Amino acid sequence: MSHPKSKLGLRLIQIQLGILCFWTILYALIALLWHVPLASILFVLLGLILNPFNINRRRSWIIRSTALTLIIALLFLFPYKVLESTENRMQFLSEKLASEGIDGFGLTDKVAIYGAHVFMGVGGLITGYPEIAIETLSMLIPSPGIRSWSSDFAMESPRIQKPLKRLVAQLEQLPLQTNEYALKKERIAWSQYGSDTRVGFALNPFHLSATANRIEGRWKIFCKANVDIKYPPGTWILLFSYTGRDIHFEEGLLWVLQESGWIFPYQGSWKWTIYSDDYRL
Repeated sequence: MSHPKSKLGLRLIQIQLGILCFWTILYALIALLWHVPLASILFVLLGLILNPFNINRRRSWIIRSTALTLIIALLFLFPYKVLESTENRMQFLSEKLASEGIDGFGLTDKVAIYGAHVFMGVGGLITGYPEIAIETLSMLIPSPGIRSWSSDFAMESPRIQKPLKRLVAQLEQLPLQTNEYALKKERIAWSQYGSDTRVGFALNPFHLSATANRIEGRWKIFCKANVDIKYPPGTWILLFSYTGRDIHFEEGLLWVLQESGWIFPYQGSWKWTIYSDDYRL
């Protein structure tokens, strides 16, 4: 006799698997629009693994095991095929943008690029880049004003630490009667990210401002990073490298969506508070 709690637990698992399965089938279709059939096959096989039906049946697990084996085999036989095919298609679309402009992009092209935009946003959440993921996914919804978030992730970057260290040095020279001081707004940008990818991806370029208040013998510093969340008409960004080959993404393709009204630029603001004796300074 099955218990109501176990049935409820099974239903919850099935709902989650159903959502994931739906997304895999959706991206199998988007992969075809990108002309990357191997990716489409991998998404279909992943959908079979995540199939929410007949979880308790032995035949279902045989199908899932077979699908997993095929995924491993395909990735082993063609380890870089998906990336190479995707970049080749991106290069084709980039050349189309240069020669034909926005008018050269039809509905299927825009759907494919839109799917890539969402995929990058979700991928950022999974791979440890939550800030750029939030910024990217927020472009899906129009915003009449500034979007603000609270996080001190920017303090990981030496480029942000440097002007704040300079501010702290200035604060130490102020007379005791001074209780408030502001850092002159400063533009910060990256030409290369190096190990600074998390902060650079989210903020490049941005304007840093800070205001310090003396509180009980030390300075409390209110920091703000203002960044324009929008895509330029033609910029290749380096995503990662493998076996000596760089994998890029053409932001100009996302600019097509932006100019077509499919995604929406806005101004973002990251805010955080530190003290002048913070260990990072």
